[in-house]
Amino acid sequence: MNARTIITLPSDGEWRGSAAPGRTEPVRRVLETTGPDILFAADAITEAQHDTAMAVYGCWVDAGLAPRASGWFGSGRGMEGPDDVPTARDRYRAMMRRLSVAQVLAVERMLWGLGVPGAMLADVRAGLDLLEGIRVDD
Repeated sequence: MNARTIITLPSDGEWRGSAAPGRTEPVRRVLETTGPDILFAADAITEAQHDTAMAVYGCWVDAGLAPRASGWFGSGRGMEGPDDVPTARDRYRAMMRRLSVAQVLAVERMLWGLGVPGAMLADVRAGLDLLEGIRVDD
């Protein structure tokens, strides 16, 4: 689940249809942010951990586990293909098997964008450090 963040950006001369040339006004933007983006913006995880978290996030979405990416009922997203070829869901589960139960819970809480309590932050960092450099197709 992505969080919505509303920020006000300086317009830097952006013309917004004003009749007065050179007149600018602040521009409001709504940004979709992920759980890893929120932790990175708060300096809770390093850039390398953020890169790893975004790779895990992409695998999580591809596996059909993200809220809006789960597909329609009965579509079998993440389940198609022959039995001997690993699906996106199989690859995601293989990645998560490398972590402890506490790390899986903390990392998935981050993926859902639920916020990570301070006590779980160490588990998120440790889990991302273990997954760093892991290719999604491993």
